[in-house]
Amino acid sequence: MVLTGTGAARSSSSLTRSLSSVLALRLSLGLVALLGATAFFFGTSWDIQWHVLIGRDRTLIPPHLVMLTGAGISGIAALCAIVIETLWARRDAVLARNTTSFAGMFSGSLGAYIIGFAALNSAIAFPLDAYWHALYGIDVAILAPFHIMIISGMALVALGSAYMLVSAAHLASRLDAPLARRVATIGAMTALALMMSIFTFLLFELIGRRWTLDLGFLSLNFFIAWRLCSAAGPLSRRRGCCPGAGRQPALWRSTISLR
Repeated sequence: MVLTGTGAARSSSSLTRSLSSVLALRLSLGLVALLGATAFFFGTSWDIQWHVLIGRDRTLIPPHLVMLTGAGISGIAALCAIVIETLWARRDAVLARNTTSFAGMFSGSLGAYIIGFAALNSAIAFPLDAYWHALYGIDVAILAPFHIMIISGMALVALGSAYMLVSAAHLASRLDAPLARRVATIGAMTALALMMSIFTFLLFELIGRRWTLDLGFLSLNFFIAWRLCSAAGPLSRRRGCCPGAGRQPALWRSTISLR
C-alpha cells in the first residue's frame, strides 16, 4: 500500500509538471500569435490610409510588409506549438489522450490548428492578390476576392489565439495558477475583440455616412445594434429573462481543459 501511494504521488507530480509545461507553452505562444494578429490589424489600418492618400503603387509597400510580418509571426507560433506538443504527446500518453489529434500524426491545441491554417491562408492570398491585380488592373476596393481572403484569415488567427488562451486559462485553473489564468483570460478577451475589429474592415465599403449598413432589403444602424448588445448583458442577468443567463460563454464551454 505504501508503494502504491508513493507511485500515485509520483504520477500526480509528473502530470502536474507536464500540464505546467503545456500551460506555459500555450500561454506564451497564444500571446505571440495575438501579437501577430495585432500587427496585422495596425498594418491593415495603415494600408487603407496609404491607398487613400497615395494609391496602390507596388506589392511590397511598408503597410503590406507589416501585414506579412504579422501573418508570419502567427504562423510560426502555431507551427512551434504543434511541433512541440506533438513531441511531448509521443512521450506522454496522458497528454496524447487529452490533446487534439490531426491526421493521426500531430497533436496540439485546437487553437493552434486554426491559427496555422488561417495564417497560411493569408500568406497564400498575398501573391494571388498581386496576380489578380496584374490580370485585372489596380484597384483599392476592400471587397476584392483576395483581400477578403487575407482579412478573414487574420481574423481567424485572432479567433485561434482566443481558443489557445482559453485552453491555457482552463489549465491554469486546474493547476491553481491565478496569475496565469488572469493573463490568459484577458488575452482571450482581447483576441475576440481584435477578431471582430478585423472583420469590421470588410464592412467599410458597405457602411454609409451615418454608420448604417444597407443590405437592400434591410438597413442596420451600428449604434442601435451596439446599444442592443450592451443592454443584453444586464437584461440577461434578470431572473427568468433568459434561460442561459449566468452560464459561461460558448467559447469557454466548448474548450475543454487541454484541447
